[in-house]
Amino acid sequence: MQSNERLEEIQRMFDLATIEDRWDMEGPMLYTFLFIGTDPDKLEKLGELLAESGFDFIDIYQLGDEDTGEPTGEFHLHIDQVAVYTPENLEKQLVEFERLCEETGYGDLDGWEFGEEGDEEEDESEMEGTDED
Repeated sequence: MQSNERLEEIQRMFDLATIEDRWDMEGPMLYTFLFIGTDPDKLEKLGELLAESGFDFIDIYQLGDEDTGEPTGEFHLHIDQVAVYTPENLEKQLVEFERLCEETGYGDLDGWEFGEEGDEEEDESEMEGTDED
């Protein structure tokens, strides 16, 4: 996805969250970022790098096939951050994640989501953005 297209999508998501969910997007929100790779050790290194930058390293878990539940050989790194983002600086953060992934070879940005801080139960159903090249 091109940066301008992604920025427009992020803006739409922020607008919907403000209008439909009545969230204060100018206040702190819980942002979840997901990275994907086939080597959990490399993902762990990526998680540690991001933790040094102030992100919360939550977990690494193996992905399963949606139909069979069998392992796919891919893993997700889950990191969180409580932060205030604008669409512009969130898009810049995503570009920075992509740059870091390319430089280190530790994994790839797979997607992100956001929700109200402290509302972990609803995180699964919150608005999501994924990077599909």
